[in-house]
Amino acid sequence: MKALDAGAYGIICPMVNTGGDAARLVSYVRYPPTGSRSFGPTRANFSAGADYGLHADEQVVALP
Repeated sequence: MKALDAGAYGIICPMVNTGGDAARLVSYVRYPPTGSRSFGPTRANFSAGADYGLHADEQVVALP
């Protein structure tokens, strides 16, 4: 989450071995209600704009 809050638009996560692992990964990079990511973008607001939280779920990529 720190990388995403810093403004990254993608996360590569090794060792995803099951469907449950993949579902948790997706949950961690999406904001509620579709995910469980907490809202704490600091640098992302500077690089992506003040409306980052509104569009992040459609733009952030999670690669297992």
